[in-house]
Amino acid sequence: MSDTTETPLQMAQRHVTEGRERVSRQETLIARLTRDGHDRMLPNANALLDQLRGFLAFSEAHMERLIAQGAA
Repeated sequence: MSDTTETPLQMAQRHVTEGRERVSRQETLIARLTRDGHDRMLPNANALLDQLRGFLAFSEAHMERLIAQGAA
């Protein structure tokens, strides 16, 4: 949940942290699907992982831009 007093940089850092957690959870779920033989679910699960990684990369780049601009 966001705090209305967080700075743009704090918000970006939160988004990166949350994004990393989502990617990690999805990777864990994919490993479990693979282990348990749910091959039919893997294409969708991997597609979602790709999207989550893309959003994470975007969030990380945004955070880095804020840091480079000296945002507090």
